Amino acid sequence: EILRMRLGKVLIAHYREIRLDPYNPKSWINRSRHFMKLGYGELAVSDAYKARLLLDCFLDVFDTNVAYPDLDKDSLPCKVSAALAGNTRDSVTGAARDYEAGNVFNAKSLQQQAFLVIAAALISVRAYHDAIEVLDEAIVLYGASEQLQSLCSQAKGRSGSMKQCFQSRYQTPAYIQQSMRQGGIERVAYPWINPQELGRGMKAMKKVKTNLRQLQRTPRWV
Repeated sequence: EILRMRLGKVLIAHYREIRLDPYNPKSWINRSRHFMKLGYGELAVSDAYKARLLLDCFLDVFDTNVAYPDLDKDSLPCKVSAALAGNTRDSVTGAARDYEAGNVFNAKSLQQQAFLVIAAALISVRAYHDAIEVLDEAIVLYGASEQLQSLCSQAKGRSGSMKQCFQSRYQTPAYIQQSMRQGGIERVAYPWINPQELGRGMKAMKKVKTNLRQLQRTPRWV
């Protein structure tokens, strides 16, 4: 419990970092790792995937031989570039690439980390089919590292066990394939959510509607 409280405080710090600089992929990856430690794999997948989108956008522009002299400094690739360089105030255009080689190297390293977090998080929520697809993509890009091979072996082993479980129930091949793609579904009760509002039952919806009506009646002072 003490460890979870400490992790919660660190998580708040990551929220602040992302709010101050939402274009920094490293901040998203760091928060995803802490979500993993807290046991929220699905939230870890979401954050790590956002980091991947930022990194993909940056690498599509700067990891090429094509120059973009007219690239707007307020464009997403330039904002990510500034965040990677540790400069969130002044973005540079595509014409100035003196430090982009270092940024590209850092971006590729972060991209590999994002792949690892996404795969590990998908395995933790029993989405083995998706994890295998992510790992296959990472291996194509970066080769079969020890970490990637270990996660891939783990995902395939658990996927095989799940398939045997479905087969033991005498299900049709089509049902087994669909179930394998869907993976296992677990309901997670986040500590910041009221347990009474986890579902969409009559009581939960009645309470939500009551709260909304009260907000509408509350005068807004300007």
